[in-house]
Amino acid sequence: MRLTQITKESGNLKAKTKALEKQCETTERQLEQEQHKLIRLQNRASYLKKAQRKQRNKRLILKGVAVEAVMPDTEYLSQEDFYLLVEQIYQLDAVQELVEKVSEKYRVIKDGD
Repeated sequence: MRLTQITKESGNLKAKTKALEKQCETTERQLEQEQHKLIRLQNRASYLKKAQRKQRNKRLILKGVAVEAVMPDTEYLSQEDFYLLVEQIYQLDAVQELVEKVSEKYRVIKDGD
């Protein structure tokens, strides 16, 4: 009688062990999948960040080109002198009002998206 009990328990332990091994394999597979998802999300975030930087760089370059097109002599100014010039121009009330008016117009359009 004792031997049959041990045999049954041994069979139960083997079944439990197989079930746990299968569960472990499933969990490991899920872990790998989640790690791959995380890597894809990190890559996507990096791609979007680079795209934003490229977009900003393009915008800054185009604005610089526009300034030099309107005021060609600014090409010869040092960076410090150029900043001083822009600050002086921006101090003019008419310029501040115009920039604020146009910026607000586009801010409303952008926020509406």
